[in-house]
Amino acid sequence: MQPAKTAKADGAGKAEVCKVYQSGEKFLVLNPLVPSWFVTNINGVLLLKLYVEGKSFEQIADEFLALASDFPRLPLLKFLAAAQAYKLFELPTAPLKHKPYALNAVYLNMTDRCNLRCI
Repeated sequence: MQPAKTAKADGAGKAEVCKVYQSGEKFLVLNPLVPSWFVTNINGVLLLKLYVEGKSFEQIADEFLALASDFPRLPLLKFLAAAQAYKLFELPTAPLKHKPYALNAVYLNMTDRCNLRCI
């Protein structure tokens, strides 16, 4: 899996939030700060790149349809709602609080059987 382009949180150049990795025609969109992820195609990545904080889903869909008018509007809105539900553009609201403790054991399982079919 190779890194693809990165989507930003907003057009003002805030810190990059989403990382995008490509494997064939599938793209893994990952927000490592929350953490959150999902798999999409190139159209989903292009739609997500239009996301800007404060812009409505309808405005984003309109921009996408101006570029590619052969898509139906409703699936675009549902896709953006799913991205919001997966918290792709959220930043952590508070730092994680944890109490350090000593590890008693660590288990590491390495395998060559992964074929990346999940993405």
